[in-house]
Amino acid sequence: MTGLVAAEVRKLTSVRSTWILTVIGWLLASASALALVTGAYEPFQGTSQQVADTIASAGGKKVGQGLVGSVLTVLLGVAFGALVRAQVVAIVVALVWIFVIENLFAALLPEVGRWLPFQALNGLFVPQAAAGQMPDGMVVPLTGLAALLVFTAWVVVFTAAAAVLLRKRDV
Repeated sequence: MTGLVAAEVRKLTSVRSTWILTVIGWLLASASALALVTGAYEPFQGTSQQVADTIASAGGKKVGQGLVGSVLTVLLGVAFGALVRAQVVAIVVALVWIFVIENLFAALLPEVGRWLPFQALNGLFVPQAAAGQMPDGMVVPLTGLAALLVFTAWVVVFTAAAAVLLRKRDV
């Protein structure tokens, strides 16, 4: 009987920790997205040396898109991992999705491909001037705000699905 109680306590502690980390991640993503949308960050268009100089001099102000994208990508990964439960399967499926499936959609159906999660995320990093010069047949990335909203929507869908499944399956 005590083993069963100990297992339940461990399970609840694990679920609580997951939720706390998810809330912290959402708070970081929200704060970063708010700063991005309000203009606290601006897209950087320069050489790699200018990137290094800007990061050193501005304290990372212009790398806000990277912060937003990274935090949201981590949240998407946590949600996907909670959905799949098998670590190896989650990693393999995620890599196949990112490097094969999305690129096939981008090549064969560019208007559909631009709305997929990581193609949308690319829109945070492609300057508007470059987006307007894309050759025919290539995915024209979404604009910064639209890209942020689309990728955030994917994260919300996966997080909600993981929360529902976690509650049904594990608690």
